[in-house]
Amino acid sequence: MRQLLLFIIIWLISISSQAQIISNGTAAGNFSYARTFQVSGNVVDTANHAFIPFAHLTFISGKDTTQMAANQRGQFIYEGRITDEMEIRVTCIGYKPVNTKYYPKKQGIRISIVMEIDVQEINTVVVTGNTIAIISKGDTIQYNATAFKTLESDWLESLIKKMPGLKLDKEGLKFNGEPVRIRIDGKAIFGESGIDALTNIKADNVEHIQVYDIENEEDKKIGMKNPRKHKEMNVKTKNKADIYRNSDITAGSGQNLSKGHSLYKTKWDIQGRYHYFYEKERFKLDGLHNNLPRKIADAPSESQLSTVYFTYENEKNKKLKYYTTNTFHNDEKYNIKSTTQEYFPTKDFNSRTFNNAQRDKHFLSSGKTKHRINLTIGDISCEGEFAYEFSNSRMRKYNNSTVILDANTVASTSVKDYNKIQGSNFSGKIRIAEIRVGKSKRIFITPTLQFDLFPKDANGWRMDTLLSSTNRIYIDNYGKERNTHVNGSIMIMGRLFPLINTQLNYSIRYTDISACRTAIDLFTENIDSTNTFDYTIHTLKQNIATFLTYQGKKTSVSLSPGVSFFHRTHNEHFPQTIETPQNYCFFEPQFHFSYRFSNTTNVKIEYFLNHNMPSIENIRGTIDNANPLILQAGDPNLKTPTAHSVRFTLNSMNIRAASSISLQIESNVTHNPITSSSQYFTENTYLPKYDYTALKGATLYTPTNVGTESRLYLRAFYNKLLKLLQSNLNVSLNCEYLNIPQISQEKRNDIETKSGRLNISLKSNFSRRVEITIGGGGSLNLQENSTGNNSKLVGWNTQNSIRADITKKYRLTALYNYSYQKDKKGYGQKIDYQELNATLTRKLGKKGSIVIGAYNLLDSGSKLGLRMYNDYISRTDDYRAGRYLIFSFKYVFIE
Repeated sequence: MRQLLLFIIIWLISISSQAQIISNGTAAGNFSYARTFQVSGNVVDTANHAFIPFAHLTFISGKDTTQMAANQRGQFIYEGRITDEMEIRVTCIGYKPVNTKYYPKKQGIRISIVMEIDVQEINTVVVTGNTIAIISKGDTIQYNATAFKTLESDWLESLIKKMPGLKLDKEGLKFNGEPVRIRIDGKAIFGESGIDALTNIKADNVEHIQVYDIENEEDKKIGMKNPRKHKEMNVKTKNKADIYRNSDITAGSGQNLSKGHSLYKTKWDIQGRYHYFYEKERFKLDGLHNNLPRKIADAPSESQLSTVYFTYENEKNKKLKYYTTNTFHNDEKYNIKSTTQEYFPTKDFNSRTFNNAQRDKHFLSSGKTKHRINLTIGDISCEGEFAYEFSNSRMRKYNNSTVILDANTVASTSVKDYNKIQGSNFSGKIRIAEIRVGKSKRIFITPTLQFDLFPKDANGWRMDTLLSSTNRIYIDNYGKERNTHVNGSIMIMGRLFPLINTQLNYSIRYTDISACRTAIDLFTENIDSTNTFDYTIHTLKQNIATFLTYQGKKTSVSLSPGVSFFHRTHNEHFPQTIETPQNYCFFEPQFHFSYRFSNTTNVKIEYFLNHNMPSIENIRGTIDNANPLILQAGDPNLKTPTAHSVRFTLNSMNIRAASSISLQIESNVTHNPITSSSQYFTENTYLPKYDYTALKGATLYTPTNVGTESRLYLRAFYNKLLKLLQSNLNVSLNCEYLNIPQISQEKRNDIETKSGRLNISLKSNFSRRVEITIGGGGSLNLQENSTGNNSKLVGWNTQNSIRADITKKYRLTALYNYSYQKDKKGYGQKIDYQELNATLTRKLGKKGSIVIGAYNLLDSGSKLGLRMYNDYISRTDDYRAGRYLIFSFKYVFIE
């Protein structure tokens, strides 16, 4: 009986356990148990069975879900608990998704997942290696980030530069010549332009990049049937972060290695930054303090530089937004230079020489704070902007000047100059972004008021090396100056027809400029009245322009008949009181035409008509005899030059060939250009027009209108992604033709210049550990004129660099540049310059690194420049720093 009772109890327990298993999710009748299991394999292309790298895999077994990415060879390994049934989902850019189920019977299996290219929505596919690099889907161009190799720790900027069609330059980021604003996972985390994303997002955090069209908001508000389109780029990241923060500091010190070169034997370099970016709030703080050569190839090369840059943007409140930018700059520059002016022989002297040795020490402190507020109340949006800027400049100069006539020193003087300039600038702008009027609320009025006040106080004497010559040496003292601008404008924009909008702009600008200066001749110790002045200039400008724009799906045409009115008065109080009023009325039309063949090809044609008013110096009827051998005078009867400009631009991207091309042709024709007419005097000549007697051997230069000036430019850029060695090929071509009329000895003398410059660079990534750039080019400049004073300037250059991760902890970077330029005919410039820099970086974990840098290793010495002027040759010898070594440490707080 006891045995029967024990059997019943054990049987009931076993039933309860089985029921619990079923209730926990295992189907009844299929008594399977979760167990540890391994699935491995690779992802391949159905067409050529090539590996597909970085495919996204999802493993689903019961309630467990695991996600991972295949490696560069398309391989994956999954280990985890698994039931008898497992689902695998695979996705990859450019391929159809794959969903499959497996019923594993063993402890481990190896499988191959085959994926098929998705051709339904894809117009064009570019494959690099085994990876799809570029995809065209309708109006969207998509770049697969994994197809473009970058080095570890590279930023998004390095990745962008490798993608055909995208170009990053000083004007910002462009796609096919059109400006691009950047979004991160569809959000404006880095502000409206998003340009800060390029240096705050790591390249290896990017999955893909899409470039597409967005419609213009203003055109949509006024009801345009075909709103204008702008380019936007969306960067899809792997971490999908809402906040990006980067903070690091670098500190280094070193030593100059060239004897007798550098003013700073001990070098130092300190840099730091803290960046915080959120969709509604952004903060940037950058700092720099060093005494490194600013530009090794250009003087001045020695300096101490301190800079602090701070920006803050707050957009948390939809109705009230605040932006501020603040900069502080302190710079101490040193310049050592010697100049020799050798004048052409005359009947009186076989040789005339003016030497000037100069050593400058320039202190400059400046700062700027700028604040902008955007306020939205109902349908009215207002904007206020105020800025304050200050500068404090102090300069100490030592000049040693010598005048030599026929090997005899006739004058020698040493002058220690001290000059101090203090200035400040207060500016502001108040703008109502949009006031909607009319029943349909589709007419917008935008009034703007802007002012700019710049007073400057300058004191201290300094030598004027431009005016000083073999006959006179001048020192100058600038007094107080003032520059005031007040500008008001109003813009009215609305829709005339569904495809045509109109815009009316009216602006009025008042300018008030005053300046005074005293010049003293050290030879006579008298004030030179010609170069001493005290004047004011008042200018009132009014401009009216109407823009009519037709906007189709592919075509855009804009026409503007603009009119400008000028009234300018020049009041000169010293050496005599002169009032020169001027009135101008100009017709300045504009025409724009653009056509989009596709989302990757567009063409633009533009026309402009401009008028360039003669300067006050050009219309002054007095003579400038500061240098008796080089006389200058004005002409009150000068005509206003009229310039016609036509520009043709073509931008095209061939996705299948993974290449892009940009072509621009520009022509400028100026009627009645102002040129300089020269007259050489073989004997003392009285000039009744100026009541002045020109000395024997002197040359008089006066402005005059002559003929027509022509300029023609050709600029071309070509970029291609090469499968060989994962390379980027860049080719740029710049050609220029100039025909500039001049008058010499009262005879027409046209100067014709033909020049061209070709540069080719190839950037290759053998792997994700080595990047090599090889580039070079040549230039040719031919100049001819009727006097036979021709020149042929030939040059070539090369730029080469390497970045290599030698091991996981060491990175080597080297840069070599060489440039050569020489005039094959007559006098001109001759430059022969080399530059070699190298750095070695040792990583210290994830946070720190040590850098050893050696710069200007070839120590190519000073730079000698030769220039030929109208009646003398000038030789300039600029000082440059020598070799130097820097040891620095970098620590990353947040990344």
